[in-house]
Amino acid sequence: MRGLPFLLLLAGVSATDQGTRDAFSAIRQSDQHALMAGGTLESTLSSHNAQFFDWFALTFNESGSSRISVLDVGGGDGITGTVLRELLGPSGGRLNYTCIDSTPISTDCAAYDGTALSYPDNSYDLVIFKFVLHHAADNTVGLLQDALRVRRAYVAVTEDLKAETETQAKRNMIHDFQGVFRGRLEWEKLFELVGFSIDTSEVISTALDSDVARHFWVLN
Repeated sequence: MRGLPFLLLLAGVSATDQGTRDAFSAIRQSDQHALMAGGTLESTLSSHNAQFFDWFALTFNESGSSRISVLDVGGGDGITGTVLRELLGPSGGRLNYTCIDSTPISTDCAAYDGTALSYPDNSYDLVIFKFVLHHAADNTVGLLQDALRVRRAYVAVTEDLKAETETQAKRNMIHDFQGVFRGRLEWEKLFELVGFSIDTSEVISTALDSDVARHFWVLN
């Protein structure tokens, strides 16, 4: 069943990682900031991230003992790094995880200006944009161009899509009134124009999260 490995992990985190949750509660800022930032514990451990985490586990658990370097752009509090290490199991120590955010909400995530990825060419195996690029707005193309240069193997993107109903339009306006929400076809044409090929394109299940359409891509 798609999503089962992640859901099993989620159950484990709920039972064994109360300290992580307590630490998150202590550093959490206002509810509105958490809503806008996206990279929070609750949003990370939610159903609309299951397909990304399943893909990561299937892809990188087969890479043996080699180091895995990940750049998480817009990672908020860096909790994604904890989840990725858990997914790698006993070999989680081989993960080199870097989190950056224009408004980080934890010391586990470094601040950056939100416009450019100032890293050497081919410096990360995976670059993640997890529900981030609609917030980037005018900086989206530049960030994708940088990701194409910085990544050694993959770029993973998950996105809230443009509204198809009045209710979804109101939701997107509240979520980020300055954001740019695109449809699947526009995103895929944009990826191709930047220079990516699309390895994976999947609708994110809305069975548990039906407020807006979402999509998941793996680019290379």
